[in-house]
Amino acid sequence: MLKSNINSLNIGCAAWGWREVEIPEYFHWIANQGIRSVEVNAHPQAPKHLLHDGDDQAVSKIADWAKEAGVDIICIAGRNNFTLSDANELETEIKRVSR
Repeated sequence: MLKSNINSLNIGCAAWGWREVEIPEYFHWIANQGIRSVEVNAHPQAPKHLLHDGDDQAVSKIADWAKEAGVDIICIAGRNNFTLSDANELETEIKRVSR
């Protein structure tokens, strides 16, 4: 029989399936399942998560919610377009995503 190396320490929750749930509730649901690593959506099709143009105050609030729930945000799923041909538009896109 193969031994599994899967445990709550190395499993993270993908956010897309939770896109209709407000972030604080999402974090608490996941924490109650014993999972400590979460992803957050930053996409306009996930309006209950972080919008792609969310400001620093919104990001800070989400970080506080994660801390309160006992989860760690391990990544932010966002959309990007790095194929823009206009150099100024591409630079703006890179700055938006890297923020």
